[in-house]
Amino acid sequence: MTTVRANPTTAGLRPSSLIHLLLVIAILFGFAARMPAQDRSPEGNAPFDLTGYWVSSITKNWRMLMVTPAKGDYQGIPLNEAAKKVADSWDPAKDQVSGNACRSYGAGIIMNVPGRLPITWNDAETMKLEIDAGTQTRLFRFGNWKPSAGKPSLQEDSVASWVARRGQGVAPSTAKARYLKVSTTHMLSGYLRKNGVPYSENAPVTEYYDVIQEQDGGTVLVVTTVLEDPVFLVDPYILSSPYKKQKDSSGWDPTPCSATWSEAAMKKVTAQCALLTAQMLVSGLTAYGQIELSGTWQARNYSDSLGNRPGPGPSPVDYLGVPLNESARAQALT
Repeated sequence: MTTVRANPTTAGLRPSSLIHLLLVIAILFGFAARMPAQDRSPEGNAPFDLTGYWVSSITKNWRMLMVTPAKGDYQGIPLNEAAKKVADSWDPAKDQVSGNACRSYGAGIIMNVPGRLPITWNDAETMKLEIDAGTQTRLFRFGNWKPSAGKPSLQEDSVASWVARRGQGVAPSTAKARYLKVSTTHMLSGYLRKNGVPYSENAPVTEYYDVIQEQDGGTVLVVTTVLEDPVFLVDPYILSSPYKKQKDSSGWDPTPCSATWSEAAMKKVTAQCALLTAQMLVSGLTAYGQIELSGTWQARNYSDSLGNRPGPGPSPVDYLGVPLNESARAQALT
């Protein structure tokens, strides 16, 4: 005799119950088929939105950014002797005539140049930055894209990825990422300052883009640039450049490269940046505060106590440590 065993998955089910179960399964499969696939592209998986219009907030180094520094003014940049010789021979008129007026607008320094920029997506794997200062365009390529092996350019295309702020084992382009990392190589040589302080074509540039929400509801983009140059620098040169997000394209005004800041250009950039900078200083800095600075403070003279203490002060001829020329010494003696 043949024994028929009941199927354990359907045993005890009435025909009507089995039909209902099959209908539920069919409906669930139908919903799953109609659900849109998760967008895992760099654009769709971005941890924050960088698109929109941004304007520079000049909170430091005003003199270096808003006017052309004098020849030989490279204080604060870790140059070697070869770089100083190049900087000391800078000739802005020659740069302008020879078609090299854009050398201070290259990828190594452009994010520190005052101006405005809209950020968009060219496609799901290519971010586009348009910069009105010098009318420059940058492309950030995600994925396995490789830079061209052809002739270098001023900006060159850059390789980008979403990178975890901290922690190990977090793959790029995941929801745990917190900032954008951009690596740029194969560039033309350029200037770190408008006064001819050089960087070479062998200098790789790494940038980090991060977004901070202010307490007043505003949005700040902070771009940290790290430039390493084995030809002209003895240490990496690191800059941090803040941008304030705008509601629209107000003030957007592409201008050509210039070997020096013209008076008209300086007035334009000053007018564009001054108000936003003041707003950031008044209402936004609390967003960056890591320690409490409010309160009443008293000076402590831990150094130069002779020159800083109350009273008549040091001797009239005591100017040790001050880099005076002969004219200043003569005035001090009077």
